[in-house]
Amino acid sequence: GVHSTAIVDSSAKVEAGASVGAYAIIGPGAVIGTGAVIGAFCNIGENSSVGERSVLDTHVAVYHNCRIGANVIIQANSVIGSTGFGYSWFDGSHNLVPHNGGVVIEDFVELGACNCIDRAKFGDTVIGAGTKTDNLVHIAHNVVAGKCCLIMAQAGIAGSSKLGNGAVIGGQVAIADHVNIGDGAMVAPKSGVPADIAAGMKVAGTPPMEVREALKVMMATQRLPEMVKQLKELTNKVARLEASKDNTK
Repeated sequence: GVHSTAIVDSSAKVEAGASVGAYAIIGPGAVIGTGAVIGAFCNIGENSSVGERSVLDTHVAVYHNCRIGANVIIQANSVIGSTGFGYSWFDGSHNLVPHNGGVVIEDFVELGACNCIDRAKFGDTVIGAGTKTDNLVHIAHNVVAGKCCLIMAQAGIAGSSKLGNGAVIGGQVAIADHVNIGDGAMVAPKSGVPADIAAGMKVAGTPPMEVREALKVMMATQRLPEMVKQLKELTNKVARLEASKDNTK
């Protein structure tokens, strides 16, 4: 049921079997589905909805005009529908571009703690059915993540990028804006992705390259001190040979 300290707007609808925790706020026109659990101190914004059997842990904030599907899990302190980082320079300063879109989180999505999913400038930011994110993931405005993606901790996906179905994004990966990651592609941790990745590719590094090539580069990089020493020795040897040939020594 609804805790006695919760605030539920008169125009909101809490379906039978739903649970609303202590000090939670359910805004005007919001809908909480059957069997959904809204944790303590959560805030569900105006005209947003939470589907059947979804669970929002404590202190989850859902802004206005967001749709959360059925059987979704959102861990503590995540923010759904915050204004994206979109600015335009005019009149001598950076000015925020209006973000009038929403967020759609489809069924069976699981979001870790402290995720930030920005609302779209127009249309919707979409997290596809079955997608799972780790803690501390940021997904920017107008991103569309496909179905059954995996996104690891501290990954950041910039505005209007798209993840194909089944894409796997490693920890601390940074994806630039307007980049397309193909179905089933895998991006290794700490990679920086400035351009599109084809479906099924497994890439690593900055800029990313095919994993086997990236490993070769990594191994070569580890040998750089030794290679620099060898280069100096060869340079000195060539200099001595050239000097001997010119009869200067």
